[in-house]
Amino acid sequence: MSHRSYELSHPQKRIWYTEMLYPDTAFANLAGSVVFKRQEVDFQLLKKAINWVIERHDALRIRLMSDDNCDIRQYISDYEEKDYETIEGELLENWMAERSSTAFSLMGADLYYFAMIKFSDGRCGYYFKYHHIICDAMTVTLLNKQIYCIYENLVNNEDVVIDTRIPSFTEFLERDKKYPAGETYAEDKAFWQREFIDIPAPVNLCSCVGSMSIRAERRVLNLGEEASAAINGFCRENHTTIFRFFMSVFYIYFLRTSSYSDIVIATGHHNRIAKEERQMAGMTVSTLPIRIKVDTGMNYIELLSCITKKVTDCLSHQQYPFELLASDLRERGSSPEGLLNIMLNHIPSLTEESYTVERYTPGFDPALYNIKINPNQLPKQAPLEIAVDYRRDAFDSAHIEGMFSRLRTLIEDIIVNPGKRLYELEIIPPEERFNLLNEFNSTRRHYPENVCFNDFFAEQVMKTPDNTALVYKDRAYTYRELDSKTNK
Repeated sequence: MSHRSYELSHPQKRIWYTEMLYPDTAFANLAGSVVFKRQEVDFQLLKKAINWVIERHDALRIRLMSDDNCDIRQYISDYEEKDYETIEGELLENWMAERSSTAFSLMGADLYYFAMIKFSDGRCGYYFKYHHIICDAMTVTLLNKQIYCIYENLVNNEDVVIDTRIPSFTEFLERDKKYPAGETYAEDKAFWQREFIDIPAPVNLCSCVGSMSIRAERRVLNLGEEASAAINGFCRENHTTIFRFFMSVFYIYFLRTSSYSDIVIATGHHNRIAKEERQMAGMTVSTLPIRIKVDTGMNYIELLSCITKKVTDCLSHQQYPFELLASDLRERGSSPEGLLNIMLNHIPSLTEESYTVERYTPGFDPALYNIKINPNQLPKQAPLEIAVDYRRDAFDSAHIEGMFSRLRTLIEDIIVNPGKRLYELEIIPPEERFNLLNEFNSTRRHYPENVCFNDFFAEQVMKTPDNTALVYKDRAYTYRELDSKTNK
């Protein structure tokens, strides 16, 4: 039986193009486990609940194909009731981690996977994995909630009822296709072209150059109950959100730990314009590169106000696809490659208390830093977590642990002293400050007597041209910049 095929939407194209750049990696896997808090779980009823969701959300049944011109297209496969394997035992965690880092077969195959899971301590639930081309973070949250609610209906012999209509993903595909001819397209395009009339140098705190692997590791910082309560209270008092608070923190962090002041931090937004689209599964996310020119002389509250305005402006033009912006920039002879080096997203807390979610990293990430606030959707009263997926070839765990220590110090000072100028905010932890002033500042060195200082400096310029060589007042200079000034 032949199926109608559809062009990929702009959000889907960004995932596909990245697949072509990094084939056979699992960067696009959205994987995790859902563990029910009830003691007994009927796996047969849970499978029915999962099948119910797959039947009604056609985006989950998307398969990819190549047309006669070798262009990638998609079609909705017919629904078939499926059985799902059960995985249990002491090695379950290892199995889920390995499965999460295994790439999907892309052409003509299912782009989702489920399994029933049972831990050694008796806890039960299910494991899920979706390819990003059919699913986004909002979809994961929606599906987990619906699967649990339907399972509860089945356990209690109740009719399965979903309060709202579930739109077809093809409705979004049609909206996305019509967008370039719509009323807001020209305005959106003009906004993003003004934002990037020039391209700032990409923030790059690693010493690696050239092509790098996208293999990634994850480190998680748990801020603890006291710090989390202080952050939540600070956000309430200053009428801001957790997302904007942490965005401001990371702008300051990268400002203070590098020589960059014109900084881009990208974020994803669901791009579901119509209310009913929020009940629909699928990949709809717009990627928004948010550019802030940070003045070290402003105080924290001024920076937060600047970020609030910029985020609001960018959200007003969120429909313009990043791929079109990238194409616009390339036509002008500019490279968009560094605009997505730093990604920051806030995962909403669970409103359900009947199950827990644990997300697994796929072990690959195109971004240098992919930062997620509340990665495991912990409830609002739980301590805040910051997860950083970082490229293994660019950084090591010590670099990320150092980042976490500085972030703690910076956050504490922001909450107590939001009126401080950005260059006055404390960022160096006491232990690191002691080492810098006492141990690392020990200047006794043995050098060959026949070599001049300028020769040593020239050698260091060659080794680490983009590392910070000198900080004077509120300005940092790299070895390359300092060398350029001394050679004049």
